[in-house]
Parts: sequence; structure tokens; C-alpha cells
Amino acid sequence: MSKFKTIMESWRGFKSILNERVKPESSYPTTYQALRQMIEELSDKTWIFFDTETTGLFREQVPQAITQIAAIKVKINNFDEDKDIDIIDRFDNLIKLNRKTVEGIRREEQNWPNTFAYYKKKQEERKLKHEEAESKKQLKDPNYVPIEFEEEPPPYTMAKALNMTGYTTMEELEKKYGIQVLSVTEELKEKNPLNKSGGVQNAPYLEAREALTNFAQFCSPQEGEEVLLVAQNTTFDVEYINIAFRRAGIPVPDDEAIDTVAIFRKYLTPVVLDLTNKLENGEIPEEQIPEVQKFKKELINVSKRTGKSYATVSLGPISSAFGVEDEGWHNALTDVIMLAKVMKKILNFLDKNEFVKTLDYSGSEKPSVAPELEQKIQELQKWFETAPFTPRDAPEGWERGGWIDKKTGEKAEPTPYYLEYTAKKEELKTLKDELTKIKKRKPPKDGKPSTTELSESKIRIRIKL
Repeated sequence: MSKFKTIMESWRGFKSILNERVKPESSYPTTYQALRQMIEELSDKTWIFFDTETTGLFREQVPQAITQIAAIKVKINNFDEDKDIDIIDRFDNLIKLNRKTVEGIRREEQNWPNTFAYYKKKQEERKLKHEEAESKKQLKDPNYVPIEFEEEPPPYTMAKALNMTGYTTMEELEKKYGIQVLSVTEELKEKNPLNKSGGVQNAPYLEAREALTNFAQFCSPQEGEEVLLVAQNTTFDVEYINIAFRRAGIPVPDDEAIDTVAIFRKYLTPVVLDLTNKLENGEIPEEQIPEVQKFKKELINVSKRTGKSYATVSLGPISSAFGVEDEGWHNALTDVIMLAKVMKKILNFLDKNEFVKTLDYSGSEKPSVAPELEQKIQELQKWFETAPFTPRDAPEGWERGGWIDKKTGEKAEPTPYYLEYTAKKEELKTLKDELTKIKKRKPPKDGKPSTTELSESKIRIRIKL
């Protein structure tokens, strides 16, 4: 890529660059027209859509790892409706399970009976509490229709992730590593994508270092070429890749990246909500009704907490809503191909929508309730973002300290870095708690202090009986 630096030498510098290139939703253009102009200016670059499949969401936990990394190089032709996306190259590598990941899977499966029993107990408690609350509502209002209790899905496991993504079959996992898989039901096993190919993964499994080096080389621009990285929920994939690069001890990329989730949420969501509202009010032309009904079915959900409607930005529902064929959901390579097609379809759709062209986000930023406190929090968060590693996830041979050796029982003295890390972690938690309290305060009435302000100022009112 345009720059390469070794992790242990300049991790802080790289993370600073990364924070600049993976920007939050608020940093995208304030109008759709400006977004289109930005895309046009970037259209000469080679767009690299990339994706990862992993063992879970908690990327900083030691057992978690990338299992597949894939990408496509695309000439977007500015996403013109009358031109096809030109896929000029493809990349797809599977990564071997490392020892710590295998141990983590084994522990999860051994503990599954206890985990599942605890889950069932909690579900029963939730159900009882829900039914009691619904009964009270019905007593107050005989016309009230009780809401049916919805059970949460069982806990997610690494074995479930491997099964869902078609990384391997559970039978092969048991055979290769001697792990008795209990968390994946027979019904889930039947949905394993490998069933379509006879239960065999055709691609080889590579060591992490080799696969990541291959990915870096794939993303490296050729002479005179500029590249742009694109992903769905970019921050998740980039941070997972960063951790993988760090653990492998190899150079990392620093090119700018676009997050399609931010684009979909900022520009598509208001349009979808506007169309569905107009559908309910009978304001949609007859020829457009089937399209909007499909949007409503696939994209609109209702928050259980607030009862308000919102539009999902998940790739699966959006692909279905815009008629992009599902060629193998939860496979990194097919996901990035779908993503490129979806982005083109959405931009072509928004090009024709007049409502999105009236939106201006330049004045939508909410004023800060505690600017100095928020600034301190941002500074601390940036420290953690640029920290070389967590004490728990230190590289092999790094003198961490602050833990008890399970084999010898000896306690290693905490290192200065360990003490600094834990102190800043506690400080960040305290500041976040303080900010949450401030945000929850009710505004004062008629200039009088709120009850929260009174209690925090230690003012007490005594009532004589």
C-alpha cells in the first residue's frame, strides 16, 4: 500500500492515521449532492471492497480470530446506472484456527450445558416478569391486547460462527480437534453452506501471517494507481484486521476507507422512512406501491424499547429490498460482491429521489451538554485507540505483569504500562458515568434547579411530621 510501518515501531502513528480515514457518519457530506460529487472525485481510484468472517464480535478477546478475508478490486464507473460494475480482480483466503482459538472453542463447548441451563433460567425469569407486566396493563385496560413474549436466541458461540460461515463442518471440527460440539443443533448444521459443496472446503487454510501478507499485497496500488478501501461497517473489519496484523507482527495498510453503513444510514434511511410514511397516508403513486411495500417489509423494524419505527442498514435485508441476489450469505467473498452491487443500486435509486435532495445535515449536530468532560473522554479514548495492545492481549514475550502464573502460582509484578492502562481505564469509566448522569438530568423549570442538581449539591429537605 502507500505506506508500510512495523506494528511495534509505530502502532500509535498508524492508529492515528486510521482514525482519520475511518470517519464517523457525521464527517460525511451534509447533502446527497455533495456525496455524489465526492464519489465522482474518487471514481478514478480502484475501489477495494473487503470483508472478514470471524469467530465472534469481541475482537479484543484472545480466542477471537479472523477465519476468512476477501476483497474485490472494482472500477465503479461512478456507479452510473447504464454501466456495469467492473470487477477486475478477486481475493479470498481462509485462515487456520490458531491454538488459542481452538482452546477457546473447546472451553465454550465443554461449558455449554451450564451456559444453556443459565440461559433457560434467565428466559423463564424474563417471561414471568413480562407476563406479570402485561397482566397489570390488561387489568387497567380490558381492551388492551397483551404482547406475546419473545424468547431471545441462545448464546452465540465460536462453533456457531464457523458453522454459519461454512468455514468447516462440525463433524470435521470434532474429527480434527477432538471437540465435542454441543452448541450447534442438527437444524443449524443442516444450514451450513458447505452442504452445497458436499461438506468439503475446497480452498486451503493458510497461516494468519501468510493470509494477511497476501491481503496487504492485493491492496497495494500498482504504479500510478490509487486505491480506496470500502466495507460494510468498516470500523469492525478494520479493527479486527489491525489486531490480526498486530498479533502476526507484520506491516499494516494506511489507506482511506469508506463505510457503507454510514452512507446507507445517513442518506437512504430518511428516504425509506419518508416513503413508508407516505404509503400509510396514501400518498404513493399506484405504480410505486409494490416497491415501497417491499421496502417496508424488508427494511422497517419497530424498536421494542421506544415503539418507534426505524430502517435497518444490514446488508442482508437491503440486498433483498433492492433485488440483489443472495449468492451465499455470510461468505466474505460473496458478501463484498453483493455490497458493491447494493451500493450501485442504492445510489441509482437515490439519484431519482427528490426528497433526499432536500435534506441538509449541516445544522443537525446537537450541542454538547458538557464540552470539557466530552473532550477529556475523547482524549482518553484516543489514548486507548493508539495504545499498542491491551495488557491481556500483549505479544508473546512482552513483560506484562499484574497476573498470577497458573502453572507456578507466582504473581508477576505489574509493569508501568499495565498500571497506566488500568488507571486510564478506570478514569474513562468514571468520566463516562459522570457524562451519563449529566445527560439524564431534566432541564430546570422556571430557573429552579432540578432534583438531580439538588441531590448532587447535597441539599436535603427535611419534612416535619
